[in-house]
Amino acid sequence: MNVQAFFQWLSTLNPWLEIVVVVGVFLAVVGLILFFIEIAPRKGTLYTVIRLVACVVGPALVLVLLGSWIEAAAVAAVLGLGLFFLDKRAKGGAGSVFQLVGFLTPALAMLAVGLVVPTIQTTVQAFMNSRGTAFVGLDNFAWIFTQPQNVRVVINTILWVLIAPVFSTIAGLAYAYFIDKLRGEKYYKIFVFMPMAISFVGASIIWRFMYTPRPEGQNQIGFLNQVIVWFGGEPYNFLADDPWNTFWLILVFIWIQTGFAMVLLSAAIKGVPAEQLE
Repeated sequence: MNVQAFFQWLSTLNPWLEIVVVVGVFLAVVGLILFFIEIAPRKGTLYTVIRLVACVVGPALVLVLLGSWIEAAAVAAVLGLGLFFLDKRAKGGAGSVFQLVGFLTPALAMLAVGLVVPTIQTTVQAFMNSRGTAFVGLDNFAWIFTQPQNVRVVINTILWVLIAPVFSTIAGLAYAYFIDKLRGEKYYKIFVFMPMAISFVGASIIWRFMYTPRPEGQNQIGFLNQVIVWFGGEPYNFLADDPWNTFWLILVFIWIQTGFAMVLLSAAIKGVPAEQLE
């Protein structure tokens, strides 16, 4: 069951029963918070066992509810590290190696099952036929690089990998540098980081209205095309002009990721000693 399925199921219940379920979820969240504040940091073998159980039960619940190995592994890693440091603090650092192994084992196991094993299977299948019954060597790769449409896919992938991270990092670094120690710096950061807080679906809807063209002579609903028309140009179909449409899509990704790069690089800049800057 994922989150969407849960809310769909919740909507089918009697209104009074919905209240009970919502209150139960709220109490569960409160109990989780109290666990981390009151129970997890305590000393004693019993609480160590409780912390270990939490490292297993938490990811298992995420896996059952969301059905995602990756999300379950992420929860396991966060729980493992967090509870490990709580346990280490409770014991004054005693038995840290054993505890680290115990707390991280669920995360490592889930990463192995959900990420490492599929990666190995995919690599092996790349050298097999379409049914996975016979070894074909490099025939699949030869087919990919001899078909024009496949070559185009590979080129677009390379462009995405090279351009998007580089330019989002450059833009984030430049912005972080220029607003460093400015008055109202945190507000400037919020404006740039806001795209990171929305989903790719939301970003696609926003930029669809930025790029949307209408026939010449009609009112343009796309902002960029309206600007082009104001300057005497003709409406331009950004997303249909091959190969430039790839770069217009990359621009959307850069717009989203610049805020993330800005936050990381801004923190790094503030960590540079003042003596070195002088």
